[in-house]
Amino acid sequence: MPLTRDDSTASVEAVLRNQELLMLIFGYFLPLDPTRLEKDGLLKGRRQLLKLALTCKAFQEPAMSCLWSCLESLTPLMKLLPNLQIMNNAYYFYGALPEDCAFRRYGRRVRVLNLQDRRPGTAVPDNGDPVAPPPTISSETYVLIARELKGGSMLPALRRVYLDSPGEAPSADFAALPALLSSSVEALILSGTGLGNAVFSSYYFPMASHHLQSLKYLSLHTASASLKPATFDTILELRSLETLDLRLPQSVDLPPQKLFDLTRNLTCLKSLTLDVHFAAHRVSHAFYRYSASEIGFAPPRLEKLHLFSRAHNTICGCLPAFLLEQLTHLTLIISDPSFRTEGHFQSLVTTLSQIPTFKALIIESVPRPPPNHFAPPRRALAIGWNAVRLLLAELSLTELEVDIPINYGESGGLLPILQDAFTPRPDGPPRKLKKLGLPPIVGSGRYYDNTAPALSLMDLCEVANHAHGLEHLAFVLRVGSVDDIARMLSEAKNAGNKSQSVLRTLRIWDVKNAILPAKGCRMLAELLDLLFPTLESIQPYAASHASSPGAYWSAYWEDIEELRQTYRTLRIYRTS
Repeated sequence: MPLTRDDSTASVEAVLRNQELLMLIFGYFLPLDPTRLEKDGLLKGRRQLLKLALTCKAFQEPAMSCLWSCLESLTPLMKLLPNLQIMNNAYYFYGALPEDCAFRRYGRRVRVLNLQDRRPGTAVPDNGDPVAPPPTISSETYVLIARELKGGSMLPALRRVYLDSPGEAPSADFAALPALLSSSVEALILSGTGLGNAVFSSYYFPMASHHLQSLKYLSLHTASASLKPATFDTILELRSLETLDLRLPQSVDLPPQKLFDLTRNLTCLKSLTLDVHFAAHRVSHAFYRYSASEIGFAPPRLEKLHLFSRAHNTICGCLPAFLLEQLTHLTLIISDPSFRTEGHFQSLVTTLSQIPTFKALIIESVPRPPPNHFAPPRRALAIGWNAVRLLLAELSLTELEVDIPINYGESGGLLPILQDAFTPRPDGPPRKLKKLGLPPIVGSGRYYDNTAPALSLMDLCEVANHAHGLEHLAFVLRVGSVDDIARMLSEAKNAGNKSQSVLRTLRIWDVKNAILPAKGCRMLAELLDLLFPTLESIQPYAASHASSPGAYWSAYWEDIEELRQTYRTLRIYRTS
């Protein structure tokens, strides 16, 4: 029976009244936790939500809820306080906060608070006159808010908190914690040198923990500060933790017993990440050398155990044997420039091959200090291609990420490594690689060498045909000419058989010198859709030494990705 006008109107009205459905749709423009978005994507999503809020009355509430779901500063919320004043470049207010005031209404919408980058800078405009830093929030304001809330939380629906403390004034950095945190918070991510301050470990963190008895995710990350043992005593009280991420490479004064206590007391843990080390990377405690069964200990069954090793070509002595039994992910931190051949990796491969749960290896380097013109030049850090081939040949990995340049020499580029990763051997481990991250090429000691080998479109076709099971790939690409793209597209169309690739994400660094014309972009987008029918997104290459994507991305790859998404939508529509 065909729908009448009244039926259609009723259906439209039902959709417009369904606030949950509208919020789900508006979440497409800005995800609930947009902290991983680039700044441009964040601003674009917020502009779209603002336009939706102004479109009609039905859209206003769900669009504003999405718009206010994540804050990078408390300032927008503070500006809703009554009788707000700025004195000595700080916010002050006085007055009451009734239940229906704007401050409370919008505070209830906030789900994510990201205070990771709050350090005020002194901007200098074009005329050369410095700009004053933005006003801060006075401690008196927090006191008055707490009094008005009568023990309640300023953000009662808050789920995730990101907070960075650069260390100069940890009291100011953590002053807002008691007013912000409540039992609704599920994730707390803290970073910065301020974590090593006694004010944090002995006052703010223990006080905040009383509001966090339902906390499921905790991350503490500081590259240079040493945390006080009192911090770990507080962590032991968070018995509902399911994910604990501790990246504290300088906490050398930590009693080794604390790691044992963490795994013994936090019985709900499902994921544990540890970058914790001791003096000389050795521990004298005997229980570090014994397995769990030998010391009568039953640690929680972890779904993910990610450990960091900083002992070059062997497993770090800071890692207890009872944890290594469950190792799933290992990040290997390399600082020695001579650590480049397969011989240096052989001992590590032998150890890892004996751990049945091990599946992911990440290779990184120690951040290099700024150049010193008075010191002798340091050798460039690079790994030989044969060392990477050894890892893929001898280990049954699901993930391999290399963040150090690979010196391919005369190997022929990236393709031999891909062949090693997916060609089974009768006497070798099973092939199950799902994620492969390869760094920009190094030739003469420089990143992104446009003359060095890179994957061509022909190689990418080989990836589609032979990299069975690969879901995520990051690599360097040289697109070639428009004629090359046209030839490859014609061959893909004439092949007739559908690609069996299950690739979901591509991260690329395009070393092409010239901008691809519009015709080339269209053909490349269609070719990529044919090669990788399950592809969800193409993104710019992300690496610790790459501060921003190259000009290639904004020049034409954004357009290619939009076109590819269009081809994908049309293909799915035609076959449905």
